[in-house]
Amino acid sequence: MDRAANGWILDNDGDCEPKDITPAWHDDVSNVLLGHARVYVFANKYLVPQLQDLALHKLHKFLAGLRIFSRTIDAIFELVEYVYNEEHTEDRGDSVAADALRALVTNFIVMHRGAFSDSSGHRRALKQATEYALDFVDTIEAMREYERECEQQHSAEWDEATEDEGNDPPKYGLATGRLF
Repeated sequence: MDRAANGWILDNDGDCEPKDITPAWHDDVSNVLLGHARVYVFANKYLVPQLQDLALHKLHKFLAGLRIFSRTIDAIFELVEYVYNEEHTEDRGDSVAADALRALVTNFIVMHRGAFSDSSGHRRALKQATEYALDFVDTIEAMREYERECEQQHSAEWDEATEDEGNDPPKYGLATGRLF
């Protein structure tokens, strides 16, 4: 079977993917999001780690290309309700680390928190799902800690580079691969 003729391409990872997976503003992506999550939960329940990793990878890849619209926000919070249901993924209890699926979804929301902050779904999830609220706050704190570490590293590099007056300060930007 020629997958290229049927709308599939081989990506850089050697995976076959549909040619266009970027949804439009009017597309309902909830079935795609929930489908990946259901496969992850199935694989977790029946102890198939390769399938679990694949489902997480596919969800990550889909989220990475997702543009945020009002329908997207609603779909994301359908995903949050599913992921934070104790029947699907376990609460962390005394464990420090959240489930990988929960962490992925929470990281996505935190990265785009400006788009989600006024959402009724976000407010409802924070009120109803205490594990989601804890993961949300923990993710924000981890992000702030990372930013502080980067600022300290940047400050130390700046001080080191400017100790000798003849040195130029370190260059930052996309061309150098150094963003902080």
